[in-house]
Amino acid sequence: MKRSSKNTIMTIIGALLLLSAAGLLLFTRYSGRISEEKSSEYLSEFDEIVYGEKAALDGMSGDMPVLSIDGIDMIGKIAVPSYGVSIPVMNESINGAVFRIVGSLYDGDLTVVGSSKDLLYCAQQITTGDELDFTDVQGNTYILEAERISHSTGLPENETFDCDLTLIVKNELDMSYIVICCNES
Repeated sequence: MKRSSKNTIMTIIGALLLLSAAGLLLFTRYSGRISEEKSSEYLSEFDEIVYGEKAALDGMSGDMPVLSIDGIDMIGKIAVPSYGVSIPVMNESINGAVFRIVGSLYDGDLTVVGSSKDLLYCAQQITTGDELDFTDVQGNTYILEAERISHSTGLPENETFDCDLTLIVKNELDMSYIVICCNES
C-alpha cells in the first residue's frame, strides 16, 4: 500500500472517532436535560399530591411509603434551602435521577445516589453545617445537617456511613463522587 493511502485511511478513522465522541457528548447532554425536565414534572406532581388533598399512597417499599407518578415510585424529595434546589428521590434507578440504594430515613440509614446537573452543582457548594431537608410522601419533613463531606474517585463500596442520610453524587464528566453524610439536627 502506498504511503498516501495509509494516511488517507488514518485520517478517515480519526475523523470517525472524533464524530463518535461528539455524538456521545451530545447524547449525554441531551439525556441529562430530559431527566431534569422530568425531574421538575415529578416534583410538581409530588407537591400537588402530598401538599394538596393527601391522596392515598401507592404502597410501601421496606418501611418507606411510596407514591407512584407515571409508573415511577417516589419515596420523597431532598431540598437544599440555601441553594434553592429541590430534587425528587425515586425508589428505583432512573437515568439522571436521585434514587434509593438502601435503607430508610425512619431507621436512620437511608443512602441515595444521583447525578443530575442541579444536584452536582449543589453538592459542590455544600459545606459542613448546611441544611438539607427530606420530605417523605406523607408530607413529613426531616431537617438534616451536612456533617461530613468527602470526595472520591470511585464509588464507595461496602462502606458504612453511620448517618441518617447519605447522599452520593456522581460527576458524569470525571466519574468522581461526592459523599455527603447528614444527620437530623
